[in-house]
Amino acid sequence: MDTRQFHNLTNKQMPSLGMLFKEQFRRLFGFVLVLFFIFTIASIGFVFHSNQVAIDNATMQAIAGNKSHLLALAYNNNTEALEMLLRDLEKSIGRVRLTYHQSDASMEGSNKKIPLQFAEKYFGYIEVQFLWWDLLDFRFMGLLLVATVCLFALFVFGYRRLRRLFSREVLHPLEQLNDLISVFDHIEDLPHTQPPSPTSTEMKTIFEAFKTTAKVLAEKEEKERENQILRARNELASQVYHDIASPLTALKLVSQIQATGKEEMEIIRGAVERIEAISQDLRQKKEEGSALALVSLQNPIEQIIAEKKLLAHEQGVNIQSERASAPAYSQVDPVEFKRVLSNLLNNSLEATREKGGCITVSLYKEGRYNSVVVNDTGKGIPPHVLSKLGKRGTTFGKENLPDAGSGLGIYHAKSAIERWGGKFEVSSTPNEGTSVRISLPQSTL
Repeated sequence: MDTRQFHNLTNKQMPSLGMLFKEQFRRLFGFVLVLFFIFTIASIGFVFHSNQVAIDNATMQAIAGNKSHLLALAYNNNTEALEMLLRDLEKSIGRVRLTYHQSDASMEGSNKKIPLQFAEKYFGYIEVQFLWWDLLDFRFMGLLLVATVCLFALFVFGYRRLRRLFSREVLHPLEQLNDLISVFDHIEDLPHTQPPSPTSTEMKTIFEAFKTTAKVLAEKEEKERENQILRARNELASQVYHDIASPLTALKLVSQIQATGKEEMEIIRGAVERIEAISQDLRQKKEEGSALALVSLQNPIEQIIAEKKLLAHEQGVNIQSERASAPAYSQVDPVEFKRVLSNLLNNSLEATREKGGCITVSLYKEGRYNSVVVNDTGKGIPPHVLSKLGKRGTTFGKENLPDAGSGLGIYHAKSAIERWGGKFEVSSTPNEGTSVRISLPQSTL
């Protein structure tokens, strides 16, 4: 988390915790009410069904025990005595009504019918009618109602206690924390910000922890900015040293020659012009960025070759050039292009330092591209290094040299060529040499 994320976090207003809490408890309260209602209805249904089954069984047993008496009264057509017997059975069973219907009566209806039949002789039937209201068993219903009311009252009491407890132990501290966060307007003002009153000791501790965290984040961000500036300065210094080293070497070599002729003067003039151009280029990039220009590629190639010839001669290396039959123009940054060529020739000179050899710089037109190819007969580059070449910090064969490179030369060369719409390719065979091809889009005057 950086200071910007911390600032965004502390400036977010928390919703009303009290309203959220009350809303959730209202939902819980409603849910419990529904549960109590379902429980009550289910209990009533269970009691009703249980009583109906019990009375039905008792009725069937009572009629089965008195069936011979009932058949005799029905056979003698003694309806009055049969009805009196049924009343006695009703009293013994309870919550049921028994009605005798003679043999010619219809058996239609929803109530239960028990036929009175002996052999093939039919004497009518007894209709069993349950007294539904009595099946509810009001004593049990009263106990159920009392239990339900007690449970509900216990829930309401627990709800209120839990609400007060939650408000005191959780909600109030969270609201205090929300008040603390609301005072964090600017992270740089935190060291001088005081917590709002009244605030508990725990909240003051949290507030101080926020201040400490914010201070650490601010210091970390400031240190990161300083490191970025330092890295940028170091990279610029490395690039300047890398670019100026070549012309300075040429000046040093020429200054050691006692008889300075026309050729040596041209090298000195070219080296001085390169140093001045590098300085102007750095200033221009700082102010407005690099600008492309239409350049005849042969001229900077010849200038860089002339600059490197003295050093190559000392190493026993021959530098030669092969120019195109017609002028080759491309849109490039002139100073940057010379820097690319200088870095490539420096690499070839370092590769041929031990055994000498030959470096050839060729310029020719290839399709819609102008191709610049630098070939050397040096020690070459192993495949595992070749695949990484062109990445920042990748170098080879300079570890034991006093002016060992940092890999910036190839990295900047590849970046510049691709930025101009060209292609940068390197091929190499160990112990045979290396070839670097630069392909730049052709342009016309």
